[in-house]
Amino acid sequence: MKILKWNDVEVSEWAGGKSYRIYINPESSNVVKRDFDLMLTSATCELDEGVFSDYTGFTRYISPIDNDLLLRVQGEEILLKPNMVYRFSGAIDVVSLTKVVDYNLIIRDDYEASLISISLVNDRNINLEHKNYIIQSFEGDINFKFNGQEGVLNSKDALLLDDKRGEITISSDEAISVFITEF
Repeated sequence: MKILKWNDVEVSEWAGGKSYRIYINPESSNVVKRDFDLMLTSATCELDEGVFSDYTGFTRYISPIDNDLLLRVQGEEILLKPNMVYRFSGAIDVVSLTKVVDYNLIIRDDYEASLISISLVNDRNINLEHKNYIIQSFEGDINFKFNGQEGVLNSKDALLLDDKRGEITISSDEAISVFITEF
């Protein structure tokens, strides 16, 4: 179990804003070489229209954080409300038509992973079954209890649970949305 601090994420500039790399697996991977299995990022898009990078050989998940996100996917418009998750092939043409902060999971096509968003109102128990998990919220702090350990995950920080089994309890003092990546 490890807390990935938001202040420690790698920040890079792209043509339409900034990208914040939260996690990459394996950690020694090079984004330019595209030799990773999984990459979790948040990005700002400050353009009225931004073309997504080609990620042929990868599957992408995206979710807007702060605003509705209007996408044009192979000519069809798709509207995502905050915290709605949309999955698509990294090889298809996608254009963002909204200034937004988003959350992204990019996985190699032959790698098993998923991204969901849940509403956290009270305590929530999550059964961990032989996989790795990353839990993160951009809306508020998360209290957690796992295997006798308790802690507080500050807003934007991520909790990495690698090869953990058991049940984790998460809660918040306010209603927030939480992203859970399973891989």
